[in-house]
Amino acid sequence: MPDADEPPPPVEPPTAEPANIPTPPHPETDPGESTVLPAQPASGVQTAFPETDCEGSTVPPAPAIPASKLLSLEAPLTEAPPAPVRRRFEGPPGADGKLSSHVWRRHWCGVGGVVLLAACVCALIGGPWPAWRWNTPTPERPPPGGAVAVIIDPGHGGGDSGAVSQGVVEKDLNLDVGRRVAQSLSARGIKVRLTREDDHFITLEERVRMGNSQPGAVFVSIHFNDASGDGRVAMNRASGIETFYSENKAMSASAGGWMWASLFGAGAKADPVAVHEVGLWSAREGASLAQSIQSALVASTAATDRGIKERSLYVTRRVRGPSVLVEGGFVSHPAEARLLGDPAYRQKLADAIADGIVRYLDAASRQPLPAAVLASLGA
Repeated sequence: MPDADEPPPPVEPPTAEPANIPTPPHPETDPGESTVLPAQPASGVQTAFPETDCEGSTVPPAPAIPASKLLSLEAPLTEAPPAPVRRRFEGPPGADGKLSSHVWRRHWCGVGGVVLLAACVCALIGGPWPAWRWNTPTPERPPPGGAVAVIIDPGHGGGDSGAVSQGVVEKDLNLDVGRRVAQSLSARGIKVRLTREDDHFITLEERVRMGNSQPGAVFVSIHFNDASGDGRVAMNRASGIETFYSENKAMSASAGGWMWASLFGAGAKADPVAVHEVGLWSAREGASLAQSIQSALVASTAATDRGIKERSLYVTRRVRGPSVLVEGGFVSHPAEARLLGDPAYRQKLADAIADGIVRYLDAASRQPLPAAVLASLGA
């Protein structure tokens, strides 16, 4: 060992040998085979092969990499063409790489089939659908056109004379005023039908049947009042004009009631909701018609206004459309009986009734109708 006085020899730090870094295997090599590349010197250090370490020993050169395992830098890199993107319901591509035309034919055939199916369903349903299904406005009332718009019903007739008082017979008054109303309406271009045109008896059922045979027509029955059975005091006091309508429409399917076979087709069952809707509409329109006629009569004759009244009379209750019964005065009242014997006064009554009907038709033509009512009118 060296003496204690002598300084220890300088110790050189160990030289770290470059580590061999394994590289990932080439795609063409075996999975277990790897290529080891020599470690590169640090930046700025120039070396020359054969290399020597600090001791002067020669560093063995790195093994050569086979040429077959190196990528050629001269051959251009080419990318594989992207696969065509196929959409849903598309067929195989054609020879030119584009989608074949049968894909589009199949697409449009499918659309056409859906349209054809929808058209068939509409044809089977028959006609336009109800407005409420499409949340659209209800169509307006169809114009009368060639159909009868008004039916005038002169009450009684034949062996049924009605009220007789002060030398006045009701059945004759009813027929005379009814004819005058029909003439006044016809002069204004409105088609009218009379339930009777001469002195013969017609049952109430037949009058209702005639009223229901004309879809959309209004029904006006003409009568005159009598209070002779209530005593002389009542005869002298009871006077004036009044008009009746019905709120409770008859829902029976009898011959004198609602003609459901003609309303919904032969063999069809009446829809309770539609029946109720038509009944409400008819009652409401009957009240409007009654008010229009009553106002025109009172304004024209200055007679006592007894107003419009709801009463379940046979014809007003069972006629499907708007229907009223007019009482044009009291044959039992001495003063009114004298007026009723005057043709000019009867013409004034007839013109006033016609005016009320026309005003109602004008107002009603601007009001929308429920779908069930349009169906009942055959619109």
